Amino acid sequence: MIEIPATKGGHLPARTQLGREGIPPGRWGLVPAVRQIVSVPILPITILIYGILALTTPGFLSWTNVENLLVSMSVLAIAAIGTTVVFLIAGIDLSVGSTIALASIMGAVVTRDTGMIFLGLATAVLTGAAIGLFNGICVGILQLSPFVLTLGALLVARAVGYMVASAAAGGGATGAASVGPLPPSVLNFGRSTIAGIPTLWWIALIFVAGSALVLSRTDTGRGWYLLGSSARAALFSGLRTRWLKCLAYLVAGTLAGLAGFILMVTLGSGDATAGDNLLLQVIAATVVGGTSLFGGLGGAWRTFGGVFLIVGLTNALNFHGLASWYQEIVVGAVIVLGTALAVFVQAAQARSK
Repeated sequence: MIEIPATKGGHLPARTQLGREGIPPGRWGLVPAVRQIVSVPILPITILIYGILALTTPGFLSWTNVENLLVSMSVLAIAAIGTTVVFLIAGIDLSVGSTIALASIMGAVVTRDTGMIFLGLATAVLTGAAIGLFNGICVGILQLSPFVLTLGALLVARAVGYMVASAAAGGGATGAASVGPLPPSVLNFGRSTIAGIPTLWWIALIFVAGSALVLSRTDTGRGWYLLGSSARAALFSGLRTRWLKCLAYLVAGTLAGLAGFILMVTLGSGDATAGDNLLLQVIAATVVGGTSLFGGLGGAWRTFGGVFLIVGLTNALNFHGLASWYQEIVVGAVIVLGTALAVFVQAAQARSK
């Protein structure tokens, strides 16, 4: 239930009950953060599946594999946070996978040619931001269909990624889908650790935590929840709904660009082929985590839980050597069960209030 108090100038007071993480906006502190994490509906099934995988998959809990898991999560988590924001406003972004791939290619070209990793980072992020801004203007300002628009952006970004990769291979070579090799500093950064944990995972965790705070503690974050729950209510509250939509897609594109850079330093090259698989994984992690496709329900920590589940399950299936079609069956079944569990938990919580 959403309470819409009187507002002035489109600002939402902190008491407005727009947060759908299960935690109303409150004081800063450890307890609210812990409550948000515990409220993740997919958490019990994730713990259960990880326990089963640890018992049935030799080497699953080896430190080498744990590091691989954490690095894989870093790419998926950052991209999925952006998708979460789009889903919260009842939108959709089919271009996220291709944006990641194109950003990794553009970042790799700049990094290879200049030897400066920070220029590669800036290029990747700006590439994603440009695509996100284009999507946001078309969907938010021009009111175009997000499904059709982002599908077109997917096709264009994927084609441009292959074109740039081919051109970077020299002489307009055909069939090239990657850009590399990159300077050793790139791989060194991708393999670096802090307190024994991969640096990339710490970066992802910071963005997840920061996103959770933005969504639950700021007018913009609560505005996104309200817009996804009821566009009419958002208008009556004085919110600039078109700009909120535009900003949501801009955030999603920017985070996809950052995810592309992290993919680049993980692989040591830009990869134009990563888009399709990443699109499915990003959407799966977001939905399994409990973020509704219909808007107004979900959050960063929920998506992070979905990322843990999807990455761990995919990793274990690879350990067992299952063919790709069997893996898709298993992951699809988990998506259905996880989504059903999230809906059941949310309904039970609603009845108890």
